[in-house]
Amino acid sequence: MTDFPDTPELRIAHPVASSNNPHTHRSVGEDSRLSVRNSSPISDDQLPATHPSKQRTGRLDLASLRHNLSARDLAILRSISAHRFLTTKHVRALHFSDHASELSATRSSNRVLRRLSRDKLIAALDRRVGGVRAGSAGYVWRVTAAAYRLLQTEDGEGVSRRYREPSQRLLAHTLAIADTHAALNRAAGGDSLELVTVQVEPGSWRRFLGIGGESRLLRPDLAVVTAQGDYEDHWFIEVDLGTEHPPTVVRKCHLYEDYRRSGNEQDAHGLFPRVLWIVPNQQRADKLTAAIADAKLDPDLFRVVTTDQLIPAVIGGAA
Repeated sequence: MTDFPDTPELRIAHPVASSNNPHTHRSVGEDSRLSVRNSSPISDDQLPATHPSKQRTGRLDLASLRHNLSARDLAILRSISAHRFLTTKHVRALHFSDHASELSATRSSNRVLRRLSRDKLIAALDRRVGGVRAGSAGYVWRVTAAAYRLLQTEDGEGVSRRYREPSQRLLAHTLAIADTHAALNRAAGGDSLELVTVQVEPGSWRRFLGIGGESRLLRPDLAVVTAQGDYEDHWFIEVDLGTEHPPTVVRKCHLYEDYRRSGNEQDAHGLFPRVLWIVPNQQRADKLTAAIADAKLDPDLFRVVTTDQLIPAVIGGAA
């Protein structure tokens, strides 16, 4: 629910399902009752300096860089751009999960990130997640202005963005959302779960009209579609770090119910997703569950789970 008004919409999906996906949808609410169908790592001194270069990259330089970028390089740039900030561990989880070992994935991801940094397409923040002891895995990456221009040329996006140093609270929430995406991607590496699509902000946002005709905006942290066998499950995900007062969470839940009453999501997808709140511990889960119950919200629409309960909850399905 972070406010990113100037971010171009990007969608992240791994693996990507075809448009004729035969999965049956599963979700919550009266519109979702659908039937079943048949069916050795590099050392830290080898990593780049954390201070971004002021050197400008011209069109000819961008064309030359683009010629040398692989499909995975572009996917990494899109992921960092979409999330705004990713750690080395996030990049490894999202784009190097096919390696035979963790060591091989670590070496490959560090090598690629070092090259993208050398080419001034990404830069590392001065701060690291976990401090100096975290090593190379703790670097936090952002894309540079040159990478934005390259992605705009590649993807036809017309929105540019100036870099702003994030507050500690914003960075923590942004990286927690990326943690969730990475966890889903790792779970999808097995046979039990397919990750069909993941939309990050603002691609996850939903605009709708209120009962008075006023424009309203719902800002989920993630909009996710997963699949298992013949079933497809839809989710709106909210990542809660325990910093919001329960009444603030309840107001967000009422906004979800208002959006469901608009019928927009049902018209577009034939169902309304389940809203999954991810919280840091069981005490927080109990507190939010009680607050949602006291507010007389639809208990079938909302589910509150701890971080370690995320994957079992998703595998269990939205129904």
